[in-house]
Amino acid sequence: MKTTGVKVTLLSLVVSYSCALQAKNVSLGDTAVATGQHSTAVGEGSMALGNNMTAEQAQAAMKAQNALLQNRAQAHEQYMQTQALFDSKSLANSNILERQEAMKPLLQQQETLAGQRTAQQQQVTQAQQVADRMAQIYERNLGAVSQIVDENFVALWQQGQADRLAQEVKKRVEQDTSVSNDTQFYVSYVNAYIEAKTRSALVNETIKEKTGSQITTNYQGVALSPVLSAGHSDKAMLWSDAVTDSEQKKQLSRLHLNTAALKGVAGYQEELAKIALITSADGKKNLYQAYQKNARQQIEQGLTGVTEAGKQILSELYLDNIDEGTFNQMVSGIFTRYENQLNYLIQLDKVNSLSPDSPDYAKELQQLLVLESRPRDNTVGLNTNPEALKQKVDQYLQDNALSHTQAMSSQATQLKQQLSAEKAVTDQALKQAETQLSRLEKDLSALDTKLSDLRPTQSELENIRDLEKVKAELAQKQAEYQAADKALNEAQSTLSQGKQAVAVGDKSLALGEKSVALSVDARALAKNSVALGDGSLADRDNSVSVGREGQERFLTHVAAGIAKTDAVNKGQLDEERDARIAGDKQTLKQAMDYTDVSIQYSEAKINKRITEEQQARIEGEEQTLAAANRYTDETFGQVTHTVLDNARQYTDQRFSQLDNKISQVEKRANAGIAGVTAISSIPYVNSERFSFGMAMGHYRDAQAIATGVQYKPTANTNVRLNASWNNGGDTSIGAGFAVGW
Repeated sequence: MKTTGVKVTLLSLVVSYSCALQAKNVSLGDTAVATGQHSTAVGEGSMALGNNMTAEQAQAAMKAQNALLQNRAQAHEQYMQTQALFDSKSLANSNILERQEAMKPLLQQQETLAGQRTAQQQQVTQAQQVADRMAQIYERNLGAVSQIVDENFVALWQQGQADRLAQEVKKRVEQDTSVSNDTQFYVSYVNAYIEAKTRSALVNETIKEKTGSQITTNYQGVALSPVLSAGHSDKAMLWSDAVTDSEQKKQLSRLHLNTAALKGVAGYQEELAKIALITSADGKKNLYQAYQKNARQQIEQGLTGVTEAGKQILSELYLDNIDEGTFNQMVSGIFTRYENQLNYLIQLDKVNSLSPDSPDYAKELQQLLVLESRPRDNTVGLNTNPEALKQKVDQYLQDNALSHTQAMSSQATQLKQQLSAEKAVTDQALKQAETQLSRLEKDLSALDTKLSDLRPTQSELENIRDLEKVKAELAQKQAEYQAADKALNEAQSTLSQGKQAVAVGDKSLALGEKSVALSVDARALAKNSVALGDGSLADRDNSVSVGREGQERFLTHVAAGIAKTDAVNKGQLDEERDARIAGDKQTLKQAMDYTDVSIQYSEAKINKRITEEQQARIEGEEQTLAAANRYTDETFGQVTHTVLDNARQYTDQRFSQLDNKISQVEKRANAGIAGVTAISSIPYVNSERFSFGMAMGHYRDAQAIATGVQYKPTANTNVRLNASWNNGGDTSIGAGFAVGW
């Protein structure tokens, strides 16, 4: 008896289980199928359907189901691939969103730092401006102060050369002073003289450097008249040399005239009116006070960037270093008497010019009497050279010049130190501002690096844009998989209508409802049928088969039947036969005893009939055996012949298809070679910028025609486009370019 093993693999478990999800079935073995409800299929190619299909119907149904199964597996694989792609892109998108969230505080910090940098840049600019102004102040004042410190003014005074020093400073003032109009002459001259005697070179070299312009004083808003400068022809000539404007030269030329000559000059009365206005002011508001006030303002305005301490030193050095009370009192008295005398002479000249009958004569005469009563310097006249004024001022100035110069030298040294200290402060402030700006720049640079690392790349941005597309594709793949799964379930539902079939063994079939097929190629086709053993066939309802026609088997070790429906074993048959024979013998004996004569008479006939019956039985058994063998041989021969014919026919068909494919490949290869030959044979005119060519190609049984275009944009650049067509119906296109250098 043939024994068949059961092969179980992981693939069969997966496939079988997927085929029996709804039926709670068991399938073990390659391509084992159990679709009937509560059915079992064990073995390669076994099927437990239980739906009363024929074998052909079952094979066709399973073939269709396998196609649906493959379709669903393919759809499922595509769905899972798309799902993996979507998950990957979603994860990347989530990562980008997390990075963007992480960028928000960094962007806010960047904005804050950018604002701080802008503010710090403004501070650096302001600090630079302050440092630049301080450097300018330092350079300007350092020269002037160094001149005071370095030059031995004290030695000059001690040598009795005070006048020489005054003249030297006066000369510098005259060389550096520019005149915008003639009305400034008197104040400029007097101030220059006082500066020369009291300030040495300091006012000229330092104050002028700081203010950037010449100090000019208009007393109470009224320009002083050039009449007061009459007789000062030496200085007038010096200033007129520096004037190019003809009108100004004409005005300056008036300075050479005496008082009598001035009477004929246009505007003379207006000049006198200005003088009268000046002389009628408060006596304490003298020219020196006006100069002093103007000088203070311009000095302080020119010291931008210097600390209050520095300004105080300069103020003390330039203005407060002398005994202002005494000096002002003396100079004020001198100028008051001098101005009163000038006013008196002018008023006298005015009264003399009027007729006694004039309506203004009495008023002008009264004014003349008022001026006459005031303290006047009778030695001064309108045409008088101011040497008398100089002499009166000289005595006081010379008495104080030495101490003033010594104080200037000492305080100039202090100012030089103060300037250096102030410059160091502004330089340090600039350095600190620049250091803070550099730190902010580094912080911003580091922040930019962090943001650059967090910003999504171009590929990541494209990944975000593709996410919706992949999402739509995922939905489509899911729908395709669900449709394939639905189609497979419907097919399985049709197959799963069978009930309780069991197929155990390779290629075993249990197609009938509640059928059982056990062993290799066992087939239980009918309802409630059982096929036991290799090749057994149960094709009748409610039957059990242990073989098939021509392959019958013995049932061994069969228990003796008890119930009416129990099977009878050979032992029971033998007992029945023996009992029957014994009974027959007894009956025969009785009959023989009863009818010896009859028995004897019919003995020969009975023996003959027994012999004939035995012979007939033997012949019948031989005929049955021969028929069974003949059926087996015919069936096997038919199957073998059919299989061989099918195999031979399939082989011939595959070889024929292979020959056809080889022939097609050969033809297409020949045609391709002909096309390449044609393309390579195209001639071109290389000397022309544009050329067109054609060529033919032949190889074995293939022909081709080709065309080409050549274009030379430049002398060292070449572009070509070629195309060929062959008799195989194929088209080849080629393009290329070349660059030479």
